[in-house]
Amino acid sequence: MLVRHVLNTVLAMLLVIVLTALPLTKVLAQSYWDWWYSDCEADFTTTVRPLTWQANQNNLQRIRIDIRFTQRTDSCVTEVLLFTDNYYYLSLNSDTDSVNSEIADRRRDVYPLYYVGGRIAWVVPIYRVRSLRLYAQLTSNEPIIAGDYRGHLNIAASSYGSIVSDEKVVNVDMEVPSILSVSVQTSGNPALSGGSGYYYVELGDMYEGKRVDWDLDVYTNTHYDVTVNSEYGGLRHKSDGTLIDYDILMDGQRFSASNGYTKRYINYSPLTTSSIPLAVEVGATDFKPAGEYVDYMVVTVSAR
Repeated sequence: MLVRHVLNTVLAMLLVIVLTALPLTKVLAQSYWDWWYSDCEADFTTTVRPLTWQANQNNLQRIRIDIRFTQRTDSCVTEVLLFTDNYYYLSLNSDTDSVNSEIADRRRDVYPLYYVGGRIAWVVPIYRVRSLRLYAQLTSNEPIIAGDYRGHLNIAASSYGSIVSDEKVVNVDMEVPSILSVSVQTSGNPALSGGSGYYYVELGDMYEGKRVDWDLDVYTNTHYDVTVNSEYGGLRHKSDGTLIDYDILMDGQRFSASNGYTKRYINYSPLTTSSIPLAVEVGATDFKPAGEYVDYMVVTVSAR
C-alpha cells in the first residue's frame, strides 16, 4: 500500500509539472516574438517615375518604382510587400478604360503573388538593402486608348509576413498620348481629288438622285466624334444664291445638309484604320437656274 501511495504521488507531481510547464513555454515564446518584431523596424520613401506610353515597342513597357530605406535594413526585415486591390494585377484606370500591370524586377521577371494577412500581395525578398528598384510592367504591348491612367499600391516592409513599417499608399501613373489622323482615299474615284485636309467632290451634271460615295479613314487611339456640317445648307448657285437641297449619308445615317449631324464612335481597336462611308445625294433640281453650284461640307473628327 505504501509503494502504491508513493507511486501515485509521483505521478501526480509529474502531471502537475507538465501541465504548468506548457503555458510557461507559450509565454516565453510569445515574449520572444514580441521582442523580435518590436525591435525590427523599417522606414522608407517611394518615388514613381510616370510612364509616357509609346506605340510599336518590342518590350513590355513599365513604370519605375524606387523604394529607399532611411537606413540599411536589418536582417530581420525579410521582404517588401506590395498589396493590390485586384486579384491578380495592378489595374491602371483612365476615365473610360483600364489596363493591367504586374510587379517585376530589372530583368522583367514578375514577382509571385501570395496571400498575406488575408490580402493579396507581390512579395519581394530583401536582405540588408538600402534601396530597391521595382517596375509596374504592363501585361501587353497592344495599343491602348489615349488618356491618363492611374493605379495605386499599398507598400510595406515585413518580417516573415508580419508588417514592421508604416503601410504607404503609392500612386502609379501612365499617360497615353492621343494619336489622330484623318484622310480620304481619292485613288480609283474620278469624282474625288485633293489632299492634306482639303478635298473636292465633282458632281458633274446634276439631277435629282445624283450620288457620289467615298470613305473617310480614321486612324486613332481615342474614342471620337464625327460631325458633318454644310456651310451654305445646300448647293448654292454662284451667281444668284439659289439653293439645291442635298442629303448626306454617313455610316447608315441620312440627314439633310441643312441640319448637320454628329455621330459618336467607341474605338474597340485603337491604332487601326476605321473606314467610315460617306456620300452626298442631290435633291430636286427642277426649275433651278442653270449654272455652277458649290457648297463647303466640313467634316470634323474630334477625340474625346
